[in-house]
Amino acid sequence: MCDATAHNVLLVHGPLWVEAVQDALCGVLLGNLGVPRVSFIDTHTLALLAFGRNTGLVVDCGYWETVVMPVYAGRPLRSCLVSTPRAGRRLAACVEALMRAYAACDGAPLDDVPAPVVERIVTEALLVGPAPTASCDAVWHIDAEAMHAAYSHSDAADWELHTNAGCVRVPGWIRTAACEALLERGDEDEAGIVECARECIARLPIDVRREVLDAILLTGGTAMLPGLAARFEAQLHDAVAASRASPGKQPAMPRVPMQVLNAQAPGAVRMPPIPPNVLAWTGASLAASVGASGAEQISRTAWRVAS
Repeated sequence: MCDATAHNVLLVHGPLWVEAVQDALCGVLLGNLGVPRVSFIDTHTLALLAFGRNTGLVVDCGYWETVVMPVYAGRPLRSCLVSTPRAGRRLAACVEALMRAYAACDGAPLDDVPAPVVERIVTEALLVGPAPTASCDAVWHIDAEAMHAAYSHSDAADWELHTNAGCVRVPGWIRTAACEALLERGDEDEAGIVECARECIARLPIDVRREVLDAILLTGGTAMLPGLAARFEAQLHDAVAASRASPGKQPAMPRVPMQVLNAQAPGAVRMPPIPPNVLAWTGASLAASVGASGAEQISRTAWRVAS
């Protein structure tokens, strides 16, 4: 049986951390179990740590939401945080709507698209293509007919999935069109992930912009979409350039170099050696082994004094 009094504990949390939860965990770990020390550190800082950095802009594309937050010298800049519900869940909803309208199973229209089929399509079939020539406002509220009219010109190959019910054929244009649910422009409540990054950059203090934008990192399971990092980098450069061209309408944009660390082909110098969905986990392993700046550490002695 493990002796809790002989081991420190590292707890990983999201950027929107509730202090009351931290206090409750300290009470259990430090007070009840007698752990010597508890450290708290957020996922964005850990993702950068896994890539050997402690400063950068992290775009965490998860299932429920995408959260963009800068980290400087191991410290999260939460005042600059921007989030959007454009994430894996929206991607799955878009795939399901398009499949119901335009896909087929053994040549017959699909009346129902089971969740496991949607999940496999999202994780295995989707890919991010070049930016479309025209925007489609039907993406963020998922109008299948309008999306077909806007994106059916894609030259992506059809994809087949063999299930117990038969062979499901996914039209090639759906494979790329569904990804626009992340990248297409939206409104102030549901902005695209590039818009969120642009807004976050505009909030950055001037004196840290150059260092932060030198390391932009996409992390999270949804960030594993093939081609997403390269498309994100190109579209972000365009968005920042457009904001500079109309300074009266947009927040001031920095004139500093920007690079997305995982926008390069496999084998390139900037490519992370680990997939985006395990960057935070890897960073936590490193932090637990060698320690890391940015972790909030609370010892049992200090906790007792404060209590």
